[in-house]
Amino acid sequence: LDEGRSGALLRCHPDGSRSGVILAEAGRVCWARSFRQKGRMADLLLGAAPTGLSRGALESAVHTCRDNGQPLGEYLLDAGLATRATLRLALLRHTCEAVDDLAAMDARWEWLDHRGRGYRASLTFSPAEVLSGVQALRRPELVVTAEQRLVRAMAKGQHGFALSEADPSSGLV
Repeated sequence: LDEGRSGALLRCHPDGSRSGVILAEAGRVCWARSFRQKGRMADLLLGAAPTGLSRGALESAVHTCRDNGQPLGEYLLDAGLATRATLRLALLRHTCEAVDDLAAMDARWEWLDHRGRGYRASLTFSPAEVLSGVQALRRPELVVTAEQRLVRAMAKGQHGFALSEADPSSGLV
């Protein structure tokens, strides 16, 4: 993603129909959606603890945001209906699922520049976060193994992260 451009990466079929979109701003991924994902973001938000968000409150927020042209995530934060951590995790999961689905389609990519209102940087993701998330969806056993190794290697109260070199036998890059 070009850091100087903002827009939408559309997945388009030869008949002109679209399968989904990845929104990008300043080199970061803001949102992605495969049109095969019906109600998935609502499921993620409603299932996330400890938001306490009800289906009625979420539907009301969606209508308000459509009427006002405001991003849903920002509205949920401002209204106290979601925490930043919960919202960010739900957005990342939804975006990774969509990117994984869109990447598997046999359709062309088309870029559409935009100069929209913009998104809060704290609710966007680096391409590396999205690609790591997609890989975690595809190979969850690798995530569990890496997490277990990291926990064993750290002392109590420490924070850490892990990087791994490519394993040719795993098919990972």
